[in-house]
Amino acid sequence: MIYIFLPFLLSLNPSYVSTMDLCDFLKSDESYYSEGVRIIESDSINYLVSVSSVGLGKQSRASVDRIATVKCRRVALQYISGSTITSETMIKTSEKVSGNSVEFYEAFIDEIKENSSGFVEGMEVLCSWESSDGKTLFKAIYKQIRN
Repeated sequence: MIYIFLPFLLSLNPSYVSTMDLCDFLKSDESYYSEGVRIIESDSINYLVSVSSVGLGKQSRASVDRIATVKCRRVALQYISGSTITSETMIKTSEKVSGNSVEFYEAFIDEIKENSSGFVEGMEVLCSWESSDGKTLFKAIYKQIRN
């Protein structure tokens, strides 16, 4: 299931924001843990920040970290370049006749596709952190943008 969140503005007070301040700001409130793109603005600098989450399971930490980075870039790309969503509903029916009985079968299949293409350049890894229960890895990438 894919969730797309509209970007929203978060404000930081200092006129200069270090990457650690930015990371601490994101980690400070669990409402920022949802996947999506945020515009974070300070007095003189704005940042485009993309956040993703991946469940920590049996995969190696390196694999989970790479998946989180790719998801961050995908979310940022969808925000920057947009995406095309198509859907198709298929209904398959059949019947089976045996002796004096007839059995009918129906299957409904909904297929939803989202396509986006482009290149996300200049976005660096900001930080990654685990949820308080240790079951989810969150990762953020960022890019300074013009005011």
